[in-house]
Amino acid sequence: MTSREALLWGTSRLQSAKIKSASLDAEILLAHTLKITKETLFAHPEYNLQRSQSATYGKLIKRRAKHEPVAYITGHKEFYGLDFCVDKRVLIPRPETELMVKESLNLLATSYKLPTVIIDIGTGSGCVIIALAKLLAPSPLPLPSGERMEVRGIEFFATDASRSALTVARKNARLHGVEKNITFLYINLLEPFLRVYSLHATPYTLFITANLPYLPTSEWRQSPPDVRHYEPRLALDGGPDGLTYYRTLLKQLKEFSTRYSLHATYLIFEICPHQSDDIQTLARHYFPSCKIKIKKDLAGLNRLAIIDTKRSH
Repeated sequence: MTSREALLWGTSRLQSAKIKSASLDAEILLAHTLKITKETLFAHPEYNLQRSQSATYGKLIKRRAKHEPVAYITGHKEFYGLDFCVDKRVLIPRPETELMVKESLNLLATSYKLPTVIIDIGTGSGCVIIALAKLLAPSPLPLPSGERMEVRGIEFFATDASRSALTVARKNARLHGVEKNITFLYINLLEPFLRVYSLHATPYTLFITANLPYLPTSEWRQSPPDVRHYEPRLALDGGPDGLTYYRTLLKQLKEFSTRYSLHATYLIFEICPHQSDDIQTLARHYFPSCKIKIKKDLAGLNRLAIIDTKRSH
């Protein structure tokens, strides 16, 4: 079987299974099987697959036909120009979440003040905090996007309620050489930080990024099989209105803010597009004088809530 024939067969098999991205998925899985790039794959359409390669490709196509996400099959997902290891222990990084990194950098560029603490809450694969740690290192290497910001005096933390997710995040931190830059904490939302960091005497600026479970339970139940049957429900189901975890986080943060001295606190939350009004109401319940901006993703949908808890309207 040639690579062209393999692609035609794989695409047909996935189309029969009603996979919308059948052609692209067949290409990715064949390139993964042959351990080559897609560019090399297309440059050699007459390459003859070995029997073992054909068998492996068939198994991968069979898994995808059952709606298992491609990222779990290959074990990798690109995010912000970086390669991340992913499996069923963590949510697959989404392209729209890259906006969180971009807006974090924009906010830091205008609000950076020593000392600064960045906490990624519900870190999952660690994609957000690791991208920031690489970009904000004292001597950062430029990413493929060309971005970098040389700063000092930033401390990085990441929390998650799943020990297995933190295992994946630490693995990715090692992969990208920032494992010594990030402190990973296991427990609920901001709670571990309250205990571990409570002795910090100097006022500091706090940045919190959070891509918490925000799907209302009813929406999670109606999500595609790729999501509902494979990705961890703990990372997706946000309760009846999708805001259960954000509600708890804001309550914890309010308690924290009243106990410790902060220059300022900035929150960047990823949300469902229809939650923009509700998240603003919720934020103002705990921080009545906060300033809130809603940012749209590339699809034009409300995706981020950026909250400055210290500023008035």
